[in-house]
Amino acid sequence: AAEAFSGLSNRAPTNPVVLAYAGAATAMRATTTMLPWKKMGYAEDGLAQLDKALTLLTPAHDAAVHNGTPGVLEVKFVAANTFLAVPGFMHRQERGAKLRGEVLNSALLAGAPLGFKGSVWLKAANEATKAGNPAEAKRYLDLIVQQKTPQAAQAQALLKGAST
Repeated sequence: AAEAFSGLSNRAPTNPVVLAYAGAATAMRATTTMLPWKKMGYAEDGLAQLDKALTLLTPAHDAAVHNGTPGVLEVKFVAANTFLAVPGFMHRQERGAKLRGEVLNSALLAGAPLGFKGSVWLKAANEATKAGNPAEAKRYLDLIVQQKTPQAAQAQALLKGAST
C-alpha cells in the first residue's frame, strides 16, 4: 500500500489527501522491519509527508473529494490517527489530539458521510477510553448507535462491554 500511495503521490504531488495516505502508509512500514534505523526512517519519512500534506491544505480542500468526505477532514483525520499511533518519544500525540479535536469540532463533519463520521467518533471514543474518560467515550459510542453509522454494531458491543 505504501508503494502504491507513493506512486499516486508522485503523480499528484499537490494532492494533500493522497500525500496524507502515502505518509500514513509509509509510517506504518516501521512496523514491518526489525532494523531500528529502518523503523525510524520509515516513521520519520511518513510523518514528514503528513506534515507536508497538512501544509498543503487550503479552503479549496473543504470540498468533498472521496466518497463525499471533505479533503481537509480526511487529511486531518489520517494525520491525527498516525500521530496518535507513533511512540511517545516522537512527540506527536499532542498534535494528533489537536487535529482529532479539529475534525470533531469542524462544521464540515455534519455533512460528511456516516461512515466517516462513525470512524471519527469511534476513534474519539477509543482515545477517551485510553485517557480514562468513560463518560466521553460513552457519549461518542451513543452517537454512533443513534446515527446508525456502519460502526453501530461495534459501538454497541463496546457499550455492552463497558457496562459489565
